[in-house]
Amino acid sequence: MTSTSQLTAKTPLESLVLHYPESVSVLERHHLDFCCKGDRSLLEALDHNQSAAERIIQEIEQNMKETDKERIRRHVDLAKISASQLVNWIVDRYHRTLRDDLPTIKQLTGKVARVHEKNHPELKKLEGVVLPIADALLCHIDHEEQRLFRLVHEASNGGDVSQLHVDIKKELDTL
Repeated sequence: MTSTSQLTAKTPLESLVLHYPESVSVLERHHLDFCCKGDRSLLEALDHNQSAAERIIQEIEQNMKETDKERIRRHVDLAKISASQLVNWIVDRYHRTLRDDLPTIKQLTGKVARVHEKNHPELKKLEGVVLPIADALLCHIDHEEQRLFRLVHEASNGGDVSQLHVDIKKELDTL
């Protein structure tokens, strides 16, 4: 688990986000601005309400514990699983994470670009790169799951391997 020894009410919001990515959803849920006002400590952002700061720290720590439990749960000896199990693991480990995280990344990218584009016009260009990449990734994982991974499952369940090999190669060529 990530060490929380430096996670205190005096930690600046921007440091929370940088060192504890699990804090982003908690800070957003509490409407705490870690971008433009990220130099403020958690305590300052909460008008020196120590009990509220402690509750938020507990929420962040809980998110971190859940993330660590998920990381442990996802550990798999890839050399000992079938192709079908590998496909399921890829979907669970990577595709689900992308589906969960990309909407937030897109939303935050748009927000930062909107708020700061006057002084940083390059942010609008960055948004113009991030959003299409995020959309392309989502399209890619949908294609993998609906076409390529379906073929892998069929092969693992006794399908015609010679024809599936041709079909899988064709699908890989389209990615």
